[in-house]
Amino acid sequence: QDELHTFLESVKQIEIFICQEMIPNDGDIRILCTLGESLGAIKRTALPGEFLNNYAQGGSVEKYEPTPEEIELAVKASKVNRFDIAGVDIMHTPTGPVLLEVNMGPGVSGFESVFGVNYVFSTIGKKLS
Repeated sequence: QDELHTFLESVKQIEIFICQEMIPNDGDIRILCTLGESLGAIKRTALPGEFLNNYAQGGSVEKYEPTPEEIELAVKASKVNRFDIAGVDIMHTPTGPVLLEVNMGPGVSGFESVFGVNYVFSTIGKKLS
């Protein structure tokens, strides 16, 4: 709180800030949704000493079996945002899963390292044909 107060005092013109409570975690879940369905999920874990779980930032990934509640949350989040393809990030907390972010242009390299090269686009292609 002290750091936030100091930062806000240093800003001459305040526009909009979004503050989020830090959630201690051992990783997050990315569920890839397309056309109202889940294509699969991965667990993303940050490098030691880091806090970003993103695969593109050096985090590791492993296949994850989402719960029906997590799938429902991810699909609903993608539909509410009207995204045909979405990467939905979820974190587990003591009170249940929390929606972190819905990405309109999610990276797929983490999925392809787990599910196989071209898994994402070939699966989407099959759904469209």
